[in-house]
Amino acid sequence: MTPDPGSLLPVALQAVTAASELMRTRRPTMVTEKSDRDLVSDVDLAIERAVRARLQDATPRIGFLGEEEGRSGDPASGWLWTLDPIDGTSNFAHAIPLCACSLALLHDGRPVLAVIDAPFLGQRYHAIEGHGAYHRSEEHTSELQSRQYLVC
Repeated sequence: MTPDPGSLLPVALQAVTAASELMRTRRPTMVTEKSDRDLVSDVDLAIERAVRARLQDATPRIGFLGEEEGRSGDPASGWLWTLDPIDGTSNFAHAIPLCACSLALLHDGRPVLAVIDAPFLGQRYHAIEGHGAYHRSEEHTSELQSRQYLVC
């Protein structure tokens, strides 16, 4: 595995772009409760399956953990993609535009790359450990260490 997670940013951006396109073009036809105030829709499942397949094709040695269908791949590698296909499923199901797709790459349990896309708001953020955080392609600066706040 590459020591530079930033080299995987294009793969992550492509995966999140595909996820966001599904969010923009599909409406949920099935919504079920996973637990109190926690929903899953057929669109969540479709996004997770599409992103999992895309990432497994592009990065077969990196494991995958999806919120809806769990883990796949080799956990011994120390590298893991994590995905919340629709962060804000309840909002999405009620046509409230405050929802996003959240994807992160972990190395030995530590986030080293993340992409968050809120397609209905036209907002995309990404961060790479040691390289800063960005809104679209503009660097976001803060007096605080961005590594402390890279949470997915």
